Amino acid sequence: MGHSFEGVATLLGYTFGVSSAGIALTDGVLFLLITVNTIARVESYYPSLSSAIALTFSIITIALSLFLVRGALWIWRFQVFGGALNLSLGFVLVIIAYGVVSFVFSQIVNSALNDFLLVSYVLASAFSITSGLLGSMALREQLSRRFERASGSSMFKVKVSVDGALREVEVSGNTTGGDLKEKVCKIEGISKENARLLFGGKAVSDSVNLKEIGAGEGDQFTLIKK
Repeated sequence: MGHSFEGVATLLGYTFGVSSAGIALTDGVLFLLITVNTIARVESYYPSLSSAIALTFSIITIALSLFLVRGALWIWRFQVFGGALNLSLGFVLVIIAYGVVSFVFSQIVNSALNDFLLVSYVLASAFSITSGLLGSMALREQLSRRFERASGSSMFKVKVSVDGALREVEVSGNTTGGDLKEKVCKIEGISKENARLLFGGKAVSDSVNLKEIGAGEGDQFTLIKK
């Protein structure tokens, strides 16, 4: 039941995160085009304060959409970190939506377009917050474990796949990628220099601590022989 909930929450968090990013990007680009057009028609090369603020809202929204995509990807891999990011970005979008209410009417004369922008900003905010909550809920135990291991002193076990076989190794948050690789290489009887360690499909540096990459109890690494 727990695994089923985690899987559904992860998928929904990822979906809401990507959806929020798409809506935010559309809003940001549209608002940017409208403001630039207003400046070109009315204010020449010297935008008014309201137009400058509108431009700022547009650029921030576009930047947020890129971070929302990253947050959604983090939800897919590290639910807690991606959830926290998208939750915070959702609240930022709420603030931007409030700002849009203040400035949009001075930039856009079409009421339907006004309504579209305001509603879509609210939707982007809601989707982002929902994505953050689902991502953070997906691995509730992982969140508490990582706070408990903030010092890196607690011991836990990870799995390392070597040629399809799983090896269980006891480590701590302060264990480096090089330390873990050396432990497994000793078990396998191979040289540390002739192996690469992967986590989540990415190479793990010999100098990085496991706590820095968010490794926790039961997580799986892959050791590739060169």
